[in-house]
Amino acid sequence: MVERMKQDYSTVAPALEKLDTVKGMVERMKPDSTVGQALAKLDAMKGMVERMKQDYSTVAQALAKLDAMKGMVERMKQDYSTEVLQKDIKKSLSALEKLSECARKETTNPLGPLCDGAWSKWTPFQMNCYKLYDEKKTWEEAKQHCEAQKAHLIVINSDAEQELMKNMTKDQYIWLGLTDADGSWKWIDGTRYDSVTHFWNVGQPDDWYDPDYKGKEDCGSAVTSGLWNDAHCARTQHFLCEKET
Repeated sequence: MVERMKQDYSTVAPALEKLDTVKGMVERMKPDSTVGQALAKLDAMKGMVERMKQDYSTVAQALAKLDAMKGMVERMKQDYSTEVLQKDIKKSLSALEKLSECARKETTNPLGPLCDGAWSKWTPFQMNCYKLYDEKKTWEEAKQHCEAQKAHLIVINSDAEQELMKNMTKDQYIWLGLTDADGSWKWIDGTRYDSVTHFWNVGQPDDWYDPDYKGKEDCGSAVTSGLWNDAHCARTQHFLCEKET
């Protein structure tokens, strides 16, 4: 549309000069009703062309601003993608380093336990150590207890880890390192929620309002079957800590 207006304006511009010439000639003629009408039409045509010129200038400026904004959005998109990619790469490198260290330990001491020292009573699985606590705590208390052990509430990254959790807990309700207190589900170790398999029970999570605690359910929990439910964070349950070696 702007290009057509630009072409129209460049075509009409020479006509303006001719219109002024004709207008001068007509004004020198004896005025009558026909001449007056012609002058009025000439003025109207000239006004339309001037407005076309102004509209073209305004639209051209708007297009320039839109192009600049589009460039900014594209750069933001690239920066965001790069940031997410860097986080994923960093996490993958960390996992590779752990695997390398584990292989080194197996080579130098193939019979030695993966979880040794302060974690000698913890259960080894793949590259991590796990411990189930029989005492019951709120989600926040359980989280702090695990952190005091330099660990965190269990984060389920695979079907195998889900099966391990189910076998260790055996018909107990336990807390998971999962919460949606800010409106979206997140694992407490930074694992992207949508990057791993979910094992929610039927109809869960439902964000149910718990009248006993006067609030909604914002913390992840595993029920006796091992499947996940959301529960009120102030409830007290057993918990499973995970230590990354």
